[in-house]
Amino acid sequence: MKAIVLGFMVLLLAGCAAQERRPTLEQIEEVYLRHAGSDAHSVFFSNIRGWRSAGVRMLVIEFGPRRDYLVELTPPCEMNLRFEPVIRVINTQRGILSRFDSIQVGRDVCRIVSLRRIDMDAVRADLEQLRLETPGVNERISEEPADQDSGGT
Repeated sequence: MKAIVLGFMVLLLAGCAAQERRPTLEQIEEVYLRHAGSDAHSVFFSNIRGWRSAGVRMLVIEFGPRRDYLVELTPPCEMNLRFEPVIRVINTQRGILSRFDSIQVGRDVCRIVSLRRIDMDAVRADLEQLRLETPGVNERISEEPADQDSGGT
């Protein structure tokens, strides 16, 4: 009986040791920030292909092939970003995303703090080194211009 219990404990410990440790959100953010360029005032786009969480208050928006931007948001978007399947872009001018615009995550509307072009090939390589898959691109996104006075009746 002791041999069975001892064998079970050895297997249990071996299984725990074999599990990979997942990087923290702070480590993930560090990878994205390391490969982000300087802050851009605005980004012109015709469509948004998708988005992915990049940590606690950051996301990457894909505007086209090799046109990825790291977007840092103000609180309260800190915790819900990783679990929301849909975000909403609230921009003041159609086809332009700027630091004056917002992203809605769930019920929270969060202002954009910065927009920085990002090298996703380098990010993927670093995340692979951390034995972490790049978070999948979420396809469901809606773009709506900010409410504007039409001047009508």
